Amino acid sequence: MSVIRRSLYLSFLDKYSALAIGVVTNLILARILTPYDIGIFSIAGSLVGLAGSLRDFGIGSYLLQERELTVSRQRSAIGVAMVITWPIGALIAACSGLIARLYQDPGVQEVILALSINFFFIPLTMVVIMTLRREMRFGQLYRVNLVTVLCRSIAGIGLALLGFGYMAMAWQSVAGTVALFLMTRIELPAAGRLLPSLREWRHIVSFGALSTIGQVLGEVGSAAPNILIGRILSPSAVGFYSRASGIATLFIQAILEGLSPVAVSAVAMRHREGRDIRGLMLQGLTHVTAIGWPFFSFVALLTFPVMRILFGEQWDSAVPLARLFCLASIIGLLDTMTWAVLQGTGSVGRYAVLQAFTVPANIAILSVALVFGGSLEAVGWATLLSAAVHVAASLTFLRRLIGIRFRDILNSVAKSAGLALFSSVAPAVVLLVMPVGPGNIWVPALLGATGGGVGFIGAVFLLKHPLADEVASVFRQARRFAWFTPERSGE
Repeated sequence: MSVIRRSLYLSFLDKYSALAIGVVTNLILARILTPYDIGIFSIAGSLVGLAGSLRDFGIGSYLLQERELTVSRQRSAIGVAMVITWPIGALIAACSGLIARLYQDPGVQEVILALSINFFFIPLTMVVIMTLRREMRFGQLYRVNLVTVLCRSIAGIGLALLGFGYMAMAWQSVAGTVALFLMTRIELPAAGRLLPSLREWRHIVSFGALSTIGQVLGEVGSAAPNILIGRILSPSAVGFYSRASGIATLFIQAILEGLSPVAVSAVAMRHREGRDIRGLMLQGLTHVTAIGWPFFSFVALLTFPVMRILFGEQWDSAVPLARLFCLASIIGLLDTMTWAVLQGTGSVGRYAVLQAFTVPANIAILSVALVFGGSLEAVGWATLLSAAVHVAASLTFLRRLIGIRFRDILNSVAKSAGLALFSSVAPAVVLLVMPVGPGNIWVPALLGATGGGVGFIGAVFLLKHPLADEVASVFRQARRFAWFTPERSGE
């Protein structure tokens, strides 16, 4: 098994374990907490995340792509992270009251104060995590992340059942951070014992400054919907937005979060060795769209039963928005490998320029939708347009960086479009011939999923998609397991 294949296996094992635990946790929390609870946490979390975009200061990307990562530079990375992150944590805690008055809700302050605790642990865990990723030691990362997500889940559900409301989600974040800190000390004690230093701060800051600009702008783009919707509409509207985007988040957790660490590490390794990365990028797009396009097509067709099954009846108002999120995600998947290529090659300046163009454009589109549309459905259409703008800009940057052409991308995803078409036949038929409503959600969902799965597998082999080898391998393993019988002794 190649290093990349084994790393992908372990990374996906990590993310699927986290996904399974996260889905169960979200199913439970969605039935315990109210839209108001989730809205308050989302507003505060977005604001903290916006401040937190400075906390990494590009140090993670620096540790991955640095050709000569000495102990001195690792220690300096910890020192620079402390100098930047700890004051930010203290500042957002000090400003929490002012922010709460802006939103006229004391809950915002309570959540911000709890989340600010996380900032004081970040420098102590960052170098360990990025060292494991740099060396592609995903087995150890799996153990670290599994314990972290279990602690976070148990804390969140337990506190929600005890009536903590929105603070259950805040304290579960802190519990996960503390668990992460303890596990990094267990898995890589040598790196955990590194003392902070500022000896080579210039070397790190020169890289981190440009990277931070791109990260800050990216975080602004991510936080803008929650902040603007909460201010213009209501905290409950933010809660509905959060649950609608949860469908896209589900795919990100299931696929992209498993792919991304390996993709960035693989690109960085090839870049350090001076090898071509275009083939790796196209292969990544081929496989991601092969899974993502059928998934989002299915959910876009049967959005109501999917949302009801996942989150319950109190989130029905999020269904139209969730459908538009699925369409936006179909477009956005073409942008999957941009982050990996730009970060893995150390092209932080280009990433900053890309974000400087797309983020203001996306915020402007969203603001116009909120002011003139005044509804969450208008926000959905704005998200769809923003996805198209971002993909067009990203592919333009990649063409200039690695010489990849739009024609190459179309060729790499053409068969994936065929998979999406074939797998959508059954869900579309179910939607046309069967009533779908509050009293009938499980049968349409199961029939659509089963028919879509059969159509997907058939199309993989019919179209000779590159994914066919992987599917055939899974079938061989399943058949071997099904027919396995222990040897009889004495015969």
